[in-house]
Amino acid sequence: MGENISVTSYTFKKYLSPFLVWCEGKFDYILHVHWASVLHGDLRMGYCGDPNNVIGVTLFIYKQGAVKRRPNGPKGWTEFLKVVRDPKNFKLNFKTGEIQGQRSLAATVKLPEAKAWMRVKKYISPPGTIGARVLRKWWSYMTIVDKGKVEHLTRKLDEFEFYFTEGKAFRGRYILRPFGKNFTFFTASARPVLVGTTQKLEEGKEISGFLWIKAKNQTPYVLSTRAVKKRFISPVHFSGLPQALKERIPRAFQYWTIESKAKRLKVRDSLVLALKSQRQYQYLEEGAWHKVSLKV
Repeated sequence: MGENISVTSYTFKKYLSPFLVWCEGKFDYILHVHWASVLHGDLRMGYCGDPNNVIGVTLFIYKQGAVKRRPNGPKGWTEFLKVVRDPKNFKLNFKTGEIQGQRSLAATVKLPEAKAWMRVKKYISPPGTIGARVLRKWWSYMTIVDKGKVEHLTRKLDEFEFYFTEGKAFRGRYILRPFGKNFTFFTASARPVLVGTTQKLEEGKEISGFLWIKAKNQTPYVLSTRAVKKRFISPVHFSGLPQALKERIPRAFQYWTIESKAKRLKVRDSLVLALKSQRQYQYLEEGAWHKVSLKV
C-alpha cells in the first residue's frame, strides 16, 4: 500500500528530513539479510538526529531466480541461512563489498525506526506480523551479515553521501540518490509477534525510487570540482568530510569553522586549489587520506 508523491513536493522533503540532518563523527551500522515478500538487504545506520532511532536503506540485492525453493515455517531457519551463505544468490558480496556487474542497486529509503533493530541477530516472524506483514502463507527470516561504522557526509535532497569503515559489505564512499519523478510512500500497521528476539520492535516507513551507488571516485562531494562550480558548501560546524581526512586539514583551510557562508566558500575553494597545486588532489580520488599533507 502506498501513495505517489512528487520529488519536488513539500511532502517528499518532509519525509526525507531525517536524511537531511548534517552529522559529524562515526556511527554504527548493521546489515541484515531479510526474506519477506522478497529477499533483500536492510541497512540501518545510527545518526545524530535522534539517539533512539536509526535511519536506513532497503537494498534489492537478490539475484532473481537464484533460489529455486523458498524456506517456510518455524523450521525454515536453517535452510534460510544456507541461502544467505551462498554468494551466488546475491548481487552484493558481503565479504568484499563488490556489487557484481554494476555499481548500483535499486533501493528504498527507511525513515526513522527503533534503534532496537541494531541489536537483532536472529528474527523469525509468522505471516502477517512485523517483517512478514504482507505475507499470507510464508514465514519471514532475518539475520545479520555485516556491521561497522558509517559517516554521514553531504546532505542534499538529490544526493545523500556516506562513508563506511570497519565493515566488509560496504567500504568507502556511497551515494543514495532519487531517480525518476514519482515515489511511493509505504507504512506498516501489523502488530509484532516475535520469535528469536526479545527486543521491542516496530516496523517503520519507506519511500521507494532510489539508487544506492558505490562511488569509484572517493573525493567527498564538498571538495569536488562540481561543488566548487555550483557554490555548494556545508553548513558551519559541519565539514562533510570523513573524520580521517578532516583531521589532516590545516587550520587555515578549515572552512567549517567559519560563520559567514561567503568566507566559508572562499576558504573551501582555497583548500581545493591547494590540494590541486600541491598535487594531492589525487589522494582524495583514491581515498588515501593518510597521504594528504598540505603546506600552508
